[in-house]
Amino acid sequence: METIVHETLTDVVFNKLRDMILKGELLQGEQLNGIEIADRLGVSRTPVREACSRLVIAGLAYKKSRIAFCVKGVSISELVEIYLCRAALEGVAVRMAIDNITDNELQRLEAIICTMEKETANLENIDELNRLNNEFHNIIIEASKTTILAEDIQKYVHQSESYRVLGYQLPGRHLESCNEHRRIFAMIAAKNKDEAEKAMREHRINTIRYITKSFGKEILP
Repeated sequence: METIVHETLTDVVFNKLRDMILKGELLQGEQLNGIEIADRLGVSRTPVREACSRLVIAGLAYKKSRIAFCVKGVSISELVEIYLCRAALEGVAVRMAIDNITDNELQRLEAIICTMEKETANLENIDELNRLNNEFHNIIIEASKTTILAEDIQKYVHQSESYRVLGYQLPGRHLESCNEHRRIFAMIAAKNKDEAEKAMREHRINTIRYITKSFGKEILP
């Protein structure tokens, strides 16, 4: 029996189950047996239930019934394809945004970056960090003044929901992402379309690199 000492029990159980899913030790469709997991990790069933709920948020599990959770399948090839599409489309969007973005929108972008830089990513504030991240990118998409492009981007944003939390779990990704946001902002403010597009594409490709690390392999498209 593995006994967990120190740390927040829910956090540790979540990390353990996440790693087991991503390493294939827990298979798609397999039920997460709360009693067995609690016994194996030497904890009560409460942190196991809370960890399973967080796995649902992370897109790694789904709720089968009021008390039963099952492993959800994850696909590296799907992840890479989705984020490559986002890299291409959002790169175009940021080019177009430069011609239309207002001073107020620039101020909002910088304020979001400053807020995110003051935070340290953890399980408790992931929802807020994701909200800020989405707001940052939505400001740019709205400033592009497009319709078809914006709709296509949103389609891929929705498809990437299952994977969005994984990158935050990796050491260093939050800080690096903040630096990437600041680079994108700087190029928008400088009205440098080529570098802004490059920075946005690199931001999305780095997301692929970090999230695929969660699967035990690093992919560099």
